[in-house]
Amino acid sequence: MQPSNSLHLLMTGIEIQKALDDLCADMKAKLPGFRFCGILSCADGSIIAHSTADPELDKIASEVAPFFSIIIDQVKLVVASCASIGVKETHTLLIETNKTTFVSGISNKGKFFIVLSLEREKANLGIARALIEASRPLATILDEQL
Repeated sequence: MQPSNSLHLLMTGIEIQKALDDLCADMKAKLPGFRFCGILSCADGSIIAHSTADPELDKIASEVAPFFSIIIDQVKLVVASCASIGVKETHTLLIETNKTTFVSGISNKGKFFIVLSLEREKANLGIARALIEASRPLATILDEQL
């Protein structure tokens, strides 16, 4: 899904949910080494849309969703830190372990973020960043309407 021209400024809740579900499915289809994509609310850490490569990961994501508040707190610290040195927009954050690469994109108002989990050996960060940036119009709609 390329949300840039297909999204309208005002969308119904059903249209927003479909766009989010399509975005997650698009990430799954296009990202090498894809494991997980989640769209989360910074207010409470709830997952509002997601896609996984493995049903077991789906179960794990649901079980650990309450702990996403830790990620949210870290994202807020990074955004605040960037703002304190004059960075006006923080687009993506990258966290790597020996096996997994996590790429997070933050909405302009910081109300929502997308988190991708990719197999480190197969991850293509250029594609991941491009897909996150392509989702920015949808993130703007989320910021404005939810």
